[in-house]
Amino acid sequence: MAARTASKTMRLPGLVATHPHGLVAARLGAVRAAVLPAKEASMGLRNFTSIPKNIAGLHKKSVIGFVNQCSRRRFISERPDGRGRIYEFEDVLSAIEDPSDARLLIDVREPHEFGTDSIPTAINLPITSRPDALLLPPAEFQDQFGFAKPPIGKELVFFCKAGVRSKAAAGIARQAGYTNVGEYPGSWNDWQKKGGPRTHSPSAAGGLDER
Repeated sequence: MAARTASKTMRLPGLVATHPHGLVAARLGAVRAAVLPAKEASMGLRNFTSIPKNIAGLHKKSVIGFVNQCSRRRFISERPDGRGRIYEFEDVLSAIEDPSDARLLIDVREPHEFGTDSIPTAINLPITSRPDALLLPPAEFQDQFGFAKPPIGKELVFFCKAGVRSKAAAGIARQAGYTNVGEYPGSWNDWQKKGGPRTHSPSAAGGLDER
């Protein structure tokens, strides 16, 4: 009996990581420590990683391993009407933890909104001022936006401020022939509220940004 109690006691610290808030905080820490510095270096941005030095290396390998294991168990929901996938906060966090050439995160807010702050790895295709973006021929798209038009087979995941513009953008994408379309309905409001890592602004030390 004593041995069984001791075994349970030894396992208790690990249970903290399974709590929803503990899991999100651990995943945010892993992203900021491993993903964002490389993004900053490529974009010439200042360092905004803000994990305190005294906890940054705490069980880093075990936390990242646990995060990766949980990420593999996350399933993105499909709309019953066939209009694409719905992404939640944790899904987008996983997408920037593990970038894929097959997926593209698209911020459809206006350039001044995108320039103020956005989700790391996202590109900007403003739906209000340029609703025809994905309907343009590849050469014209390249000329106007300065980068290649997304291939038809790529998964496009749209977000805006509150989910309204992203829904319209997803509809236009389907009209343009894209069949692998996703939306993040919570969009920037949800991302900011839950303390997701951002391209320009530092998050509060220790995890979730509550500013």
